[in-house]
Amino acid sequence: MGKAINDPTQERILELFINKPLLEDSKFFWAKSRGGVKKGSEAGTFDHHTGYWKIQIDGKSCVRHRLLWIAHFGKIPDGMVVDHIDDHVDGLHDHISNLQLLTIRENTARSTHKEHSLSLIH
Repeated sequence: MGKAINDPTQERILELFINKPLLEDSKFFWAKSRGGVKKGSEAGTFDHHTGYWKIQIDGKSCVRHRLLWIAHFGKIPDGMVVDHIDDHVDGLHDHISNLQLLTIRENTARSTHKEHSLSLIH
């Protein structure tokens, strides 16, 4: 079924970040200064290759939309993925109201359907 994703816990996320992501805002801000990063500065960088915002937590790269889901609802069940409802994977649409849990099969089917629809348009 693929490799297991070792996400940080909801408690760890809430410990590391100011609680702004619990609002509709999709951004995370560091709760404490660490290394060269100051308290209150926005966490993460946009990965142009993948199209996702990524945040380093405890030496692991995590995608922001998964962290946002976990901050709101807790652990993502095994076999589920966090999907962008509007299909925009540019980091600008990481709002909790634009995220949903899907099974891997549902997400694959949705992606395949979207690619097929786009090919009919072009």
